[in-house]
Amino acid sequence: MNNFEFATEANRGYEREKIHYVNSAGYFKEFDPTIIRKIDRPFCQDVYINEIENDNYIFKLRNPLKLTIEKGIEMFTIYNDEFDLSGIGFSREEAFEDFSDFFVHDYFSFSNSPVEELSVESLQLLEQYKLIIEEILDE
Repeated sequence: MNNFEFATEANRGYEREKIHYVNSAGYFKEFDPTIIRKIDRPFCQDVYINEIENDNYIFKLRNPLKLTIEKGIEMFTIYNDEFDLSGIGFSREEAFEDFSDFFVHDYFSFSNSPVEELSVESLQLLEQYKLIIEEILDE
């Protein structure tokens, strides 16, 4: 079966692409491009935060950390390019909690590891964490 078919000039007057996909049940289906109009357009917003909090810790930051929030069809994604971390959730709050947990876990996994076991990249990332974290408080 051909995945792409193009209508001819005589047929429609424009090229139209038929896209096929395999659905979750494993059946080969034709994609209906009209459903794209029903999907909310994603949104993207940059925010700056001064602290990161999870269930156990509050990280006070020396400088604001830039986070990018994107809303997809059903999920929010929050990510930071500097630390290459992200979090997802059905709400902004859930996505931020997920991001916070990854940030805290990432920091402690680097800082609690013996220096000789860390790669050069891991050592550089640990230095980035130390530069931005001013104080860590237990909750």
